[in-house]
Amino acid sequence: MNDQDKALSFWDKALEKLKLCKNESDRFFHIGKVKLDKTFLEKEKQQHLMVLGEKALELVESNKIKNAELKALSEKVVAINNRINSQSSKLKDITNSKIEVEDEAPVKPKASRKKTKKTASAKKAD
Repeated sequence: MNDQDKALSFWDKALEKLKLCKNESDRFFHIGKVKLDKTFLEKEKQQHLMVLGEKALELVESNKIKNAELKALSEKVVAINNRINSQSSKLKDITNSKIEVEDEAPVKPKASRKKTKKTASAKKAD
């Protein structure tokens, strides 16, 4: 094998490795795109399920749908909504309340004591 054949062989191997890298890069790009598309579809599904649930709740509350399971779920949702409203009003009260501060002398910060490591002989003395 002469020098020219060796050079061609080197460049052929390098080209082959570059093609392999490109193929792997394309594969990873495709995996990422499919995962992103799947995530967006799952999010869209959740949004539709939420709307569906709200409509079903309205129909159960208006007695247009009579189903024991849905009735029990709707009662849980109503109870949770009541708790959310209660927490919201508590939060509003806390947010709007003023904190009363007594006029006291300012508290001096305590001087921090630096902890020192005990030596073996000091530990034996304890």
